Amino acid sequence: MASMIKRCWRRETGSTLKINQWVELPALSVDFDHVEELTFMSTGLKARTDGFLKGFKNLKRLTINRAMDGLTQLPDSIGQMKGLTHLDLNRQSIVLTEQSANLLGGMSTLEVLKLSRNPLGRLPDFSAMPRLQEVRLEGTGIDQWPVGLRDQTGLRTIDLRNNQLREAPAALLNPAAEQLETVARVNRVTLLEGNPFTRQNALQLWDYRQRLMQTRPDLLEGGLQGAFEVNTPLHRRYRAVYPDATYGQVEDYFNGLGTEERIQAEVDRLGVALRRLNSQLSEWAYTGGRAPAICVCEKPGKHRSQARSLFSRRAYSQLLAEAHCATARL
Repeated sequence: MASMIKRCWRRETGSTLKINQWVELPALSVDFDHVEELTFMSTGLKARTDGFLKGFKNLKRLTINRAMDGLTQLPDSIGQMKGLTHLDLNRQSIVLTEQSANLLGGMSTLEVLKLSRNPLGRLPDFSAMPRLQEVRLEGTGIDQWPVGLRDQTGLRTIDLRNNQLREAPAALLNPAAEQLETVARVNRVTLLEGNPFTRQNALQLWDYRQRLMQTRPDLLEGGLQGAFEVNTPLHRRYRAVYPDATYGQVEDYFNGLGTEERIQAEVDRLGVALRRLNSQLSEWAYTGGRAPAICVCEKPGKHRSQARSLFSRRAYSQLLAEAHCATARL
Protein backbone atom coordinates (compact mmCIF):
# COMPACT_ATOMS: atom_id res chain seq x y z
CA MET A 1 0.00 0.00 0.00
CA ALA A 2 2.77 2.47 0.93
CA SER A 3 4.53 1.68 -2.35
CA MET A 4 1.37 2.34 -4.36
CA ILE A 5 0.78 5.68 -2.65
CA LYS A 6 4.41 6.71 -3.35
CA ARG A 7 4.05 5.71 -7.00
CA CYS A 8 0.91 7.85 -7.20
CA TRP A 9 2.74 10.83 -5.63
CA ARG A 10 5.53 10.39 -8.22
CA ARG A 11 2.80 10.59 -10.92
CA GLU A 12 3.47 7.08 -12.12
CA THR A 13 -0.16 5.92 -11.87
CA GLY A 14 -1.94 8.60 -13.88
CA SER A 15 -4.75 10.72 -12.44
CA THR A 16 -6.55 7.89 -10.62
CA LEU A 17 -5.90 6.26 -7.24
CA LYS A 18 -7.88 3.27 -5.99
CA ILE A 19 -7.34 1.86 -2.49
CA ASN A 20 -9.03 -1.44 -1.66
CA GLN A 21 -7.20 -2.86 1.34
CA TRP A 22 -8.26 -3.08 4.98
CA VAL A 23 -5.79 -0.56 6.37
CA GLU A 24 -6.26 2.60 8.38
CA LEU A 25 -4.77 5.32 6.24
CA PRO A 26 -2.22 7.78 7.61
CA ALA A 27 -2.27 11.56 7.70
CA LEU A 28 -0.10 12.94 4.90
CA SER A 29 1.33 16.42 4.37
CA VAL A 30 2.21 16.15 0.67
CA ASP A 31 0.14 17.17 -2.32
CA PHE A 32 -1.56 14.92 -4.85
CA ASP A 33 -2.87 17.76 -6.98
CA HIS A 34 -2.66 15.72 -10.17
CA VAL A 35 -5.16 13.10 -8.91
CA GLU A 36 -8.68 13.62 -10.26
CA GLU A 37 -10.35 10.39 -9.14
CA LEU A 38 -9.96 8.77 -5.73
CA THR A 39 -11.78 5.57 -4.76
CA PHE A 40 -11.74 3.80 -1.40
CA MET A 41 -13.08 0.26 -1.25
CA SER A 42 -13.04 -1.72 2.02
CA THR A 43 -10.64 0.58 3.83
CA GLY A 44 -10.07 1.71 7.39
CA LEU A 45 -11.17 5.28 6.84
CA LYS A 46 -12.43 6.73 10.07
CA ALA A 47 -10.87 9.13 12.59
CA ARG A 48 -8.00 10.31 10.40
CA THR A 49 -9.90 10.64 7.14
CA ASP A 50 -9.18 14.35 6.71
CA GLY A 51 -5.48 13.83 7.38
CA PHE A 52 -5.25 11.66 4.28
CA LEU A 53 -7.74 13.50 2.06
CA LYS A 54 -6.43 17.03 2.49
CA GLY A 55 -3.72 16.51 -0.12
CA PHE A 56 -6.27 15.75 -2.87
CA LYS A 57 -7.60 19.24 -3.55
CA ASN A 58 -8.18 18.82 -7.29
CA LEU A 59 -10.40 15.75 -7.19
CA LYS A 60 -13.30 15.53 -9.59
CA ARG A 61 -14.60 12.17 -8.34
CA LEU A 62 -14.49 10.83 -4.79
CA THR A 63 -15.96 7.44 -3.86
CA ILE A 64 -15.85 5.92 -0.38
CA ASN A 65 -17.53 2.52 -0.24
CA ARG A 66 -17.59 -0.04 2.56
CA ALA A 67 -15.24 1.85 4.86
CA MET A 68 -14.51 -0.05 8.08
CA ASP A 69 -17.26 0.81 10.60
CA GLY A 70 -18.44 3.54 8.20
CA LEU A 71 -17.79 7.26 8.29
CA THR A 72 -19.86 9.04 10.93
CA GLN A 73 -19.38 12.56 9.66
CA LEU A 74 -18.68 14.40 6.43
CA PRO A 75 -14.92 14.94 6.04
CA ASP A 76 -14.15 18.67 6.28
CA SER A 77 -11.52 18.36 3.56
CA ILE A 78 -14.26 17.77 1.00
CA GLY A 79 -15.01 21.47 1.21
CA GLN A 80 -11.56 22.21 -0.25
CA MET A 81 -12.24 20.15 -3.38
CA LYS A 82 -13.54 23.03 -5.48
CA GLY A 83 -13.80 21.04 -8.70
CA LEU A 84 -15.56 17.97 -7.31
CA THR A 85 -18.33 16.75 -9.62
CA HIS A 86 -19.05 13.23 -8.28
CA LEU A 87 -19.35 12.41 -4.57
CA ASP A 88 -20.34 8.88 -3.57
CA LEU A 89 -20.66 8.24 0.18
CA ASN A 90 -23.35 5.56 0.06
CA ARG A 91 -23.77 3.11 2.94
CA GLN A 92 -21.81 4.87 5.64
CA SER A 93 -22.98 6.08 9.06
CA ILE A 94 -22.89 9.78 8.28
CA VAL A 95 -25.00 12.20 10.30
CA LEU A 96 -24.99 15.75 8.97
CA THR A 97 -24.58 18.65 11.35
CA GLU A 98 -25.72 22.15 10.48
CA GLN A 99 -22.13 23.00 9.59
CA SER A 100 -21.53 19.96 7.38
CA ALA A 101 -24.92 20.37 5.67
CA ASN A 102 -23.99 23.96 4.83
CA LEU A 103 -20.59 22.82 3.58
CA LEU A 104 -22.25 20.26 1.31
CA GLY A 105 -24.83 22.75 0.11
CA GLY A 106 -22.07 25.09 -1.04
CA MET A 107 -20.48 22.58 -3.42
CA SER A 108 -21.68 24.24 -6.60
CA THR A 109 -19.75 21.99 -9.01
CA LEU A 110 -21.43 18.74 -7.92
CA GLU A 111 -23.22 16.80 -10.63
CA VAL A 112 -23.72 13.47 -8.80
CA LEU A 113 -24.33 13.17 -5.06
CA LYS A 114 -24.87 9.76 -3.48
CA LEU A 115 -25.72 9.61 0.22
CA SER A 116 -28.07 6.62 0.32
CA ARG A 117 -28.21 4.45 3.45
CA ASN A 118 -26.79 7.09 5.77
CA PRO A 119 -28.75 8.25 8.86
CA LEU A 120 -28.35 11.86 7.72
CA GLY A 121 -30.74 13.54 10.13
CA ARG A 122 -30.91 16.63 7.92
CA LEU A 123 -30.27 17.63 4.32
CA PRO A 124 -28.37 20.43 2.64
CA ASP A 125 -30.18 23.11 0.68
CA PHE A 126 -29.59 22.08 -2.93
CA SER A 127 -30.35 25.50 -4.41
CA ALA A 128 -26.68 26.38 -4.93
CA MET A 129 -25.96 23.20 -6.93
CA PRO A 130 -27.06 24.20 -10.45
CA ARG A 131 -25.22 21.35 -12.19
CA LEU A 132 -26.85 18.48 -10.30
CA GLN A 133 -27.91 15.54 -12.42
CA GLU A 134 -28.27 12.71 -9.92
CA VAL A 135 -29.18 12.78 -6.22
CA ARG A 136 -29.36 9.54 -4.23
CA LEU A 137 -31.02 9.79 -0.80
CA GLU A 138 -32.64 6.37 -0.58
CA GLY A 139 -32.98 4.91 2.90
CA THR A 140 -31.69 7.97 4.78
CA GLY A 141 -34.70 8.26 7.09
CA ILE A 142 -35.64 11.77 5.97
CA ASP A 143 -39.18 12.95 6.73
CA GLN A 144 -38.96 16.37 5.08
CA TRP A 145 -38.93 17.05 1.36
CA PRO A 146 -35.51 18.21 0.04
CA VAL A 147 -35.20 21.95 -0.45
CA GLY A 148 -33.77 23.42 -3.64
CA LEU A 149 -34.28 20.55 -6.09
CA ARG A 150 -36.21 22.37 -8.77
CA ASP A 151 -34.25 24.67 -11.07
CA GLN A 152 -31.48 22.24 -12.07
CA THR A 153 -32.20 21.65 -15.76
CA GLY A 154 -30.04 18.53 -16.01
CA LEU A 155 -31.68 16.45 -13.29
CA ARG A 156 -32.17 12.85 -14.37
CA THR A 157 -32.63 11.03 -11.00
CA ILE A 158 -33.83 12.06 -7.55
CA ASP A 159 -33.97 8.92 -5.44
CA LEU A 160 -36.09 9.43 -2.30
CA ARG A 161 -37.25 5.83 -1.91
CA ASN A 162 -37.67 4.04 1.42
CA ASN A 163 -37.76 7.08 3.66
CA GLN A 164 -40.36 8.58 5.99
CA LEU A 165 -41.97 11.06 3.61
CA ARG A 166 -45.76 11.15 3.99
CA GLU A 167 -46.87 13.60 1.33
CA ALA A 168 -45.62 15.65 -1.60
CA PRO A 169 -45.51 19.45 -1.29
CA ALA A 170 -48.53 21.26 -2.70
CA ALA A 171 -46.22 23.29 -4.97
CA LEU A 172 -45.29 20.06 -6.79
CA LEU A 173 -48.85 18.76 -7.01
CA ASN A 174 -50.50 21.99 -8.16
CA PRO A 175 -47.79 24.21 -9.64
CA ALA A 176 -48.50 27.67 -10.95
CA ALA A 177 -48.85 27.82 -14.73
CA GLU A 178 -45.47 29.47 -15.18
CA GLN A 179 -43.82 26.70 -13.12
CA LEU A 180 -45.60 23.74 -14.72
CA GLU A 181 -42.76 22.66 -17.02
CA THR A 182 -40.06 23.18 -14.40
CA VAL A 183 -41.94 21.14 -11.79
CA ALA A 184 -42.86 18.39 -14.27
CA ARG A 185 -39.20 18.02 -15.25
CA VAL A 186 -38.34 17.33 -11.60
CA ASN A 187 -41.35 15.15 -10.74
CA ARG A 188 -40.82 12.79 -13.66
CA VAL A 189 -37.38 11.78 -12.30
CA THR A 190 -38.33 11.60 -8.60
CA LEU A 191 -38.60 8.08 -7.12
CA LEU A 192 -40.80 7.76 -4.03
CA GLU A 193 -41.67 4.07 -3.59
CA GLY A 194 -41.40 2.78 -0.03
CA ASN A 195 -42.52 5.97 1.73
CA PRO A 196 -45.48 5.77 4.16
CA PHE A 197 -47.97 7.81 2.14
CA THR A 198 -51.62 7.36 3.03
CA ARG A 199 -53.85 6.15 0.22
CA GLN A 200 -55.27 9.66 -0.08
CA ASN A 201 -51.84 11.27 -0.39
CA ALA A 202 -50.68 8.61 -2.84
CA LEU A 203 -53.82 9.26 -4.89
CA GLN A 204 -52.82 12.94 -5.18
CA LEU A 205 -49.72 11.80 -7.06
CA TRP A 206 -51.90 9.73 -9.38
CA ASP A 207 -54.27 12.65 -9.98
CA TYR A 208 -51.32 14.89 -10.85
CA ARG A 209 -50.02 12.40 -13.41
CA GLN A 210 -53.49 11.93 -14.89
CA ARG A 211 -53.93 15.70 -15.33
CA LEU A 212 -50.64 15.91 -17.17
CA MET A 213 -51.53 12.90 -19.30
CA GLN A 214 -54.70 14.66 -20.41
CA THR A 215 -53.35 18.20 -20.84
CA ARG A 216 -49.56 18.01 -21.38
CA PRO A 217 -48.48 14.42 -22.05
CA ASP A 218 -45.23 15.75 -23.52
CA LEU A 219 -44.13 16.71 -20.00
CA LEU A 220 -44.15 13.05 -18.96
CA GLU A 221 -41.83 11.98 -21.76
CA GLY A 222 -38.34 10.91 -20.73
CA GLY A 223 -39.39 10.18 -17.15
CA LEU A 224 -38.29 7.26 -15.01
CA GLN A 225 -40.54 4.24 -14.66
CA GLY A 226 -42.50 4.50 -11.42
CA ALA A 227 -41.54 8.14 -10.91
CA PHE A 228 -43.75 10.27 -8.64
CA GLU A 229 -45.74 7.21 -7.61
CA VAL A 230 -46.22 5.44 -4.29
CA ASN A 231 -47.93 2.09 -3.89
CA THR A 232 -49.51 1.86 -0.45
CA PRO A 233 -49.40 -1.50 1.38
CA LEU A 234 -52.92 -2.28 0.17
CA HIS A 235 -51.89 -1.56 -3.41
CA ARG A 236 -48.82 -3.77 -3.11
CA ARG A 237 -50.83 -6.64 -1.65
CA TYR A 238 -53.49 -6.41 -4.35
CA ARG A 239 -50.86 -6.29 -7.10
CA ALA A 240 -49.18 -9.32 -5.58
CA VAL A 241 -52.32 -11.19 -6.62
CA TYR A 242 -52.80 -9.30 -9.89
CA PRO A 243 -49.29 -8.15 -10.88
CA ASP A 244 -50.38 -6.76 -14.27
CA ALA A 245 -52.96 -4.39 -12.77
CA THR A 246 -52.12 -0.71 -13.25
CA TYR A 247 -52.36 1.84 -10.47
CA GLY A 248 -55.53 3.24 -12.01
CA GLN A 249 -57.17 -0.18 -12.30
CA VAL A 250 -56.43 -0.90 -8.66
CA GLU A 251 -57.92 2.45 -7.63
CA ASP A 252 -61.03 1.85 -9.73
CA TYR A 253 -61.48 -1.50 -8.01
CA PHE A 254 -60.96 0.00 -4.56
CA ASN A 255 -63.39 2.82 -5.28
CA GLY A 256 -66.01 0.26 -6.21
CA LEU A 257 -65.61 -1.35 -2.79
CA GLY A 258 -66.18 1.93 -0.98
CA THR A 259 -64.82 2.01 2.56
CA GLU A 260 -61.29 1.27 3.73
CA GLU A 261 -62.70 -1.56 5.85
CA ARG A 262 -64.21 -3.27 2.82
CA ILE A 263 -61.01 -2.77 0.82
CA GLN A 264 -58.95 -4.28 3.63
CA ALA A 265 -61.33 -7.22 3.92
CA GLU A 266 -61.26 -7.88 0.17
CA VAL A 267 -57.44 -7.73 -0.01
CA ASP A 268 -57.29 -10.14 2.94
CA ARG A 269 -59.71 -12.48 1.16
CA LEU A 270 -57.66 -12.41 -2.02
CA GLY A 271 -54.51 -13.16 -0.05
CA VAL A 272 -56.13 -16.18 1.57
CA ALA A 273 -57.42 -17.36 -1.80
CA LEU A 274 -53.98 -17.08 -3.38
CA ARG A 275 -52.36 -19.01 -0.55
CA ARG A 276 -55.04 -21.71 -0.89
CA LEU A 277 -54.42 -21.92 -4.64
CA ASN A 278 -50.69 -22.07 -3.99
CA SER A 279 -51.18 -24.97 -1.59
CA GLN A 280 -53.49 -26.86 -3.94
CA LEU A 281 -51.18 -26.40 -6.92
CA SER A 282 -48.29 -27.59 -4.82
CA GLU A 283 -50.13 -30.76 -3.85
CA TRP A 284 -51.24 -31.34 -7.44
CA ALA A 285 -47.80 -30.76 -8.95
CA TYR A 286 -45.72 -32.71 -6.49
CA THR A 287 -47.93 -35.40 -4.98
CA GLY A 288 -50.67 -35.95 -7.55
CA GLY A 289 -49.05 -38.92 -9.32
CA ARG A 290 -46.22 -38.44 -11.78
CA ALA A 291 -46.11 -39.52 -15.38
CA PRO A 292 -43.62 -42.31 -16.07
CA ALA A 293 -40.32 -41.56 -17.74
CA ILE A 294 -40.49 -41.74 -21.52
CA CYS A 295 -38.04 -44.09 -23.28
CA VAL A 296 -36.60 -42.64 -26.47
CA CYS A 297 -36.70 -46.11 -28.09
CA GLU A 298 -40.51 -46.26 -28.08
CA LYS A 299 -42.38 -45.97 -31.34
CA PRO A 300 -43.71 -42.51 -32.27
CA GLY A 301 -47.00 -41.85 -30.53
CA LYS A 302 -46.29 -44.17 -27.60
CA HIS A 303 -46.98 -42.49 -24.25
CA ARG A 304 -48.15 -39.33 -26.08
CA SER A 305 -50.86 -38.64 -23.51
CA GLN A 306 -48.35 -39.22 -20.70
CA ALA A 307 -45.94 -36.76 -22.30
CA ARG A 308 -48.69 -34.16 -22.49
CA SER A 309 -49.39 -34.75 -18.81
CA LEU A 310 -45.70 -34.35 -17.96
CA PHE A 311 -45.33 -31.12 -19.94
CA SER A 312 -48.56 -29.82 -18.40
CA ARG A 313 -47.15 -30.46 -14.95
CA ARG A 314 -43.98 -28.63 -15.85
CA ALA A 315 -46.05 -25.64 -16.97
CA TYR A 316 -47.96 -25.72 -13.71
CA SER A 317 -44.67 -25.98 -11.82
CA GLN A 318 -43.72 -22.65 -13.35
CA LEU A 319 -47.11 -21.23 -12.39
CA LEU A 320 -46.57 -22.56 -8.89
CA ALA A 321 -43.22 -20.80 -8.60
CA GLU A 322 -44.88 -17.54 -9.63
CA ALA A 323 -47.60 -18.13 -7.03
CA HIS A 324 -44.93 -18.63 -4.35
CA CYS A 325 -43.38 -15.26 -5.27
CA ALA A 326 -46.77 -13.56 -5.20
CA THR A 327 -47.61 -15.04 -1.81
CA ALA A 328 -44.32 -13.79 -0.38
CA ARG A 329 -45.29 -10.22 -1.37
CA LEU A 330 -48.59 -10.32 0.52
